[in-house]
Amino acid sequence: MQDPDRGAYESQNLIGNPSFEWGSLNGGWIKEQNSTGIAIQNTGSYSGTYKAAFNTKAATKLSQSVTAPTTKTYTVTAYVVTNIASNVQVGADVAGVNQAQQTVTTGSYKKITFTITASVGQSIKVWISAPQSTNGWVGIDDVSVQ
Repeated sequence: MQDPDRGAYESQNLIGNPSFEWGSLNGGWIKEQNSTGIAIQNTGSYSGTYKAAFNTKAATKLSQSVTAPTTKTYTVTAYVVTNIASNVQVGADVAGVNQAQQTVTTGSYKKITFTITASVGQSIKVWISAPQSTNGWVGIDDVSVQ
C-alpha cells in the first residue's frame, strides 16, 4: 500500500506571500534593517503584479522564517534585480547558522538558487540584504523554499 502523504512536501513552497501578490509584506516577511526603505511596488515585478523593493539609503534586510516540515535538502530560489555593484545577497540560515548565500550582480533579474539541509522542526530563515548605497535599489520577487 502506498503512503498517501508521500511527497506531500516535495514541491510545496514554504514561503508565505512569495511573490508579494498580496500587495503587502503580510505572510511572514520581517523588515530587519531600514524598515522605511522597504516597500511593495506594483511596477517592474519579475512575474505577477508586485515585488518587494529596497531603497538603500541605509543597509537594508528583509527576511522570512519557516519551519522545516520534514528532514531533507531544500532548494532556495529568488529573483533579484539591482543597480548596486556588490554585496547584495540572498542567504539562508538553518537553526540560526548560515548555510548558504549568493551575491547578486547588477543588470536584469537574476535567478538565485542554492540548496540547504534542514531537519524536521528546524527554523529556516531566508533573507535578502543590501549595503547602504547612494541611489541604490533592489527588487525581489518569487522567493521559494521547496
